[in-house]
Amino acid sequence: MKYAVKLGGSAIAPKDIAYIAREDVIARLAQELARSGEQCLVVHGGGSFGHAAATEHGMISGALDGPKAREAFSNIHRAMERLNAAVMDGLLNAGIPAVAVPPAAVCTLENGRIVAFDEEPVRFLVEGGMTPVLFGDVVQDRAQGFAIVSGDQLLAYLAPNLGIGRAVLCSDVDGVYTTDPRTDPGARRIDILTPETLALVEAGGSAASDVTGGMRGKLDELLPLARVGVESLVIDANTPGALERALGGSTDEGTFIPVIT
Repeated sequence: MKYAVKLGGSAIAPKDIAYIAREDVIARLAQELARSGEQCLVVHGGGSFGHAAATEHGMISGALDGPKAREAFSNIHRAMERLNAAVMDGLLNAGIPAVAVPPAAVCTLENGRIVAFDEEPVRFLVEGGMTPVLFGDVVQDRAQGFAIVSGDQLLAYLAPNLGIGRAVLCSDVDGVYTTDPRTDPGARRIDILTPETLALVEAGGSAASDVTGGMRGKLDELLPLARVGVESLVIDANTPGALERALGGSTDEGTFIPVIT
């Protein structure tokens, strides 16, 4: 397996409309993945499903421990299952042999970071020619009760362990910007991101702050990947063909994060 694909939550379920999946975007991305002919690890974010549910149940800080924690755990996880169902439908309809792997069943955190992960189900699927699909989820946390694990952290944890060489992040903007290009006309796209150019990205960057850290949170996961031999490309999920080209090796669009040697 050479590639991991992250379907950004804001791209497939924008946070301004709660609990609505962009099934047309999901279907097109799934078709592009299928046409590439590549077996990929797929991870998707929570978008309006995860973030609305987390807000409703008081998990804005990303963790929850208290009398209502069990109820929150169940409802947030169920919201993520609903979005995952839409992603699975898109992949299966494109002819991709996808199987969902709920992080709540295989992942444990401590203070918000992964400390245990049962990789055997994922490896079994990969070795069998299947496409594992994971997603941002609420999972147990040894220190905080329950906490949210982002799709970005899952991707960063699994990619080097599975021998993946490139991670492709399908975002709702065409790369990483110095500030949010949707609100700042002076925002500049960074074509090649390195530890040095990271300083140009303001807190929050080209994505609004959320319970999983916004764009800076994503970059904080991707740069360590670059140090262990996994390059990344942040592309616009709304640009037809961008994912297919990225899976063909292109670095001509979006923001490229090369391996740090």
